[in-house]
Amino acid sequence: KMRDYIEQQYMNRISTQDVARYVFLSSGYANICFTNECGTSIFNYIVQMRINKAIQLLKETSIPVTAIAEKVGYSSKTSFYLAFKRYTGISPTECRSLDEDIT
Repeated sequence: KMRDYIEQQYMNRISTQDVARYVFLSSGYANICFTNECGTSIFNYIVQMRINKAIQLLKETSIPVTAIAEKVGYSSKTSFYLAFKRYTGISPTECRSLDEDIT
């Protein structure tokens, strides 16, 4: 249920607390359950989901990076850029120009 919620809401402003509320659990307990089941925290799963969707958009469209950042749930280009670089090791612009798959 938590993964489904994240997949439906990743483009919105969501937090670990929002996901926990959705399944009627405390955020700490929900995070423990999620980590045990998925191997990563709720927060990291949200980031992974957003970055993977961004990579898809960068490769398949010519939408500007700022618009992609907004489409995948980031309120600023800077926070998107930092998260993208941390997760992939390259910038969104570099990703768009690569021929190989980085996911």
